[in-house]
Amino acid sequence: MAPRIVATPAPSADTITPDLAMVLHDAKPHPQLGAPAPQPPSTARLGNAAVAIATGLALRPTVPGDDEADLAALLTSYLLPPGTRARVHRTGPSGVLLLAPSNAPRAVAMAAPGVYVVVEVV
Repeated sequence: MAPRIVATPAPSADTITPDLAMVLHDAKPHPQLGAPAPQPPSTARLGNAAVAIATGLALRPTVPGDDEADLAALLTSYLLPPGTRARVHRTGPSGVLLLAPSNAPRAVAMAAPGVYVVVEVV
């Protein structure tokens, strides 16, 4: 007797297993194999960005309270982790930095007396 050859149908997208989807480049990967969700930046990364921007602001030849200096410091936004923003804050007449309460992680670094850089997750 001759051996029987059984043809199997090509797997459909609904029947492709996750390991096979990784091998077949034209098939959509299983949803659980997709890229992981972006993680919020750590407080260490926020702190490093705040210190780097405050240092750049403090080393400017202009006085750190000028609008030009504030703008120049914020131009270093390439130092910011994705999903964050930086702001320059000045202390009030009492010399105390007042920030609104927030549940988002943030870091603060002093650029000059009375001038602070706050990096926070948006």
